[in-house]
Amino acid sequence: MKIDKTSGVYKACMLGILCAVCGILLSTVNAITAPIIEENALASVKSSLEIIYPGATFTDVTEDKIGLLELKDGEDTLIDGIYNAEGKGTIFTLHSTGYNADGFKFMIAYNNDGSIGGYSVLEQAETAGKGDKAFKDPYVSDVLKLTSSDTMPLITGATITTTAVGKAVDQARQVFNKMNNISYDENATATPAPKAEPVELAKEDFKDNKAECTETSNDGTIAVYACKAHGFEGVNEATVTVDVASKSVKSIEVTKFSDTEDVGDQATKAAELDKYKGVTLESKVDSTTGATFTSTSLRAMITTALQAVTK
Repeated sequence: MKIDKTSGVYKACMLGILCAVCGILLSTVNAITAPIIEENALASVKSSLEIIYPGATFTDVTEDKIGLLELKDGEDTLIDGIYNAEGKGTIFTLHSTGYNADGFKFMIAYNNDGSIGGYSVLEQAETAGKGDKAFKDPYVSDVLKLTSSDTMPLITGATITTTAVGKAVDQARQVFNKMNNISYDENATATPAPKAEPVELAKEDFKDNKAECTETSNDGTIAVYACKAHGFEGVNEATVTVDVASKSVKSIEVTKFSDTEDVGDQATKAAELDKYKGVTLESKVDSTTGATFTSTSLRAMITTALQAVTK
């Protein structure tokens, strides 16, 4: 029987055979290369993982376990990787965005018993002395005392960053607890950072604010000072008027605001500025909630002006 190689049936059969052969070849290549690709991917993060579990045998279980994560409306996945450390625990590599728009990356590990086995930053550009406190002691030491049932603590002055850390960790602990059938309160919220007790202005540490005041007028009764001090992002400026006899503040007027709008400027509202009237170096003045650094810069200026009038 002569085969008509120009017929549609023949061409269809040959195409089918070719596809089958290609499929077999691709499956074979994939079977050979997939473990190599996976091994190389794991090797790229192994040095970071060993910061928490030195010498452990790691397995990338991201693809198998990420499905346990249930996102709320509008939430994005903040888990980058999930790695099992044989006989030790599970490490989650995470990302989030705090004060700096570039965001940050970090790891948290849960030991097999649910205690936290490690917490370490990978990349961050948060503000030095403020947001970066989320990746330094004593915060790190406090985190290591927690379990997968606990929410992350907040830090006064680094609320935005630590809240962002907490959001990512909430996803990690959700997955870990489901992996290990651990019950916990998914609706629990972070405990607000304890508010520092105010101290007398004369005893408060303002060295980071680098406050300066220049006397612009003094008739022996009223002294006026042009002041400036570092806040959260930049240098804030204000006019401080002092009663010379009582060595107390008559008023403070903010003339230049360089911190974050809708955050730090809460400390510059009229009602907040009014609380400085009558203040002396022996007074204790609370920071404005949510505007800690700006209000500290204002206290620094007032203190510097009061110290100048007592000389």
